Amino acid sequence: MGIAAATNGIRATLAVFGAWAVVSGAAQFAVGLRRRGPELGKQIPTLISGGLSFLVGIFYAAQAAGHKPSLSVLSVYATGGGIFFIVQAGLLAWRARRGTVQPV
Repeated sequence: MGIAAATNGIRATLAVFGAWAVVSGAAQFAVGLRRRGPELGKQIPTLISGGLSFLVGIFYAAQAAGHKPSLSVLSVYATGGGIFFIVQAGLLAWRARRGTVQPV
């Protein structure tokens, strides 16, 4: 799907990334909600990242339908997602060393 979108131009690429961001953001947010107890580290970065991904996906879809779509916005999504992932992983590792996070 991604390859087909990439070969069909900027609009198609943004639309696919937007759909991916909405679906993956909603799933990530749902997982964060289910695992937000103190025994699993509260998952605050996961909740924020999932919510932002969902919103960014809507923005990408709107931009794909707009007058001047640009792929430069994709770097912000990738960078932000990576930062939130690293923060969550660091928090979970830190809490695991302290013994406050239960293994899943």
